[in-house]
Amino acid sequence: AAAVSQFEALEYEANFFEAEYEKKIGAINTAIGAVSDAGSKDIVLTYDASVPPQGFNVSVSGDKLIVAASDDDGIFYGWRYVIQQLLINGSVSAASQSPSVLERSISLDNGRKYYSVEWIKELIREMSWSNMNTLVLHFSEEMGLGLETKLYPWLNGRDGRLCTQATLSENFDDRYLTQDELREIAAYAKAYHVELVPSLDSPGHMNYIVYMFNQQAKKEGGFTFTYDGK
Repeated sequence: AAAVSQFEALEYEANFFEAEYEKKIGAINTAIGAVSDAGSKDIVLTYDASVPPQGFNVSVSGDKLIVAASDDDGIFYGWRYVIQQLLINGSVSAASQSPSVLERSISLDNGRKYYSVEWIKELIREMSWSNMNTLVLHFSEEMGLGLETKLYPWLNGRDGRLCTQATLSENFDDRYLTQDELREIAAYAKAYHVELVPSLDSPGHMNYIVYMFNQQAKKEGGFTFTYDGK
């Protein structure tokens, strides 16, 4: 089968579809062109302005399967629906789907706990199969800072005991996402139509950061950092 469209902008989604289809079902060839050029038993990806945002219509026209959407998000969800139906049922039924809300999110707390790049990528893939499109990455918490700061590198990490004001010890967890790793995650999320939303707690939930500033002040001298807990 081939995925075809008269719009060059669909080439990326067609290639992505081909790669995912081959990974889960078997080899498939994709091509870009006019809908009228579609051959027997081809899968057609095309735009239709009447479809609601992020929605899709899957229909059968003769011996062709057509996935139509008004935007690239809808095209993405539409072809993933096709793969899901083939995996579950062995065939594809006509369907029209559109979301009730345009933002469907998960919040991941990287401040309290470290999550690796590969773990977050797997989460993004799982989100995309459920048509979820927003990942809130929470970096700053009472227990730590999960995103690299190059200006204050001694802030990177967390109190591994999840204790906000105790002295840090061998339980200190120095793992965190680097800025380059976050760029990698952002590019990966974009491919799967997932938007990243950074979350940094302030002025509350600052005990770890305040503690670490005071520790650094003792080492360096010349400055103080106070915070009354309110």
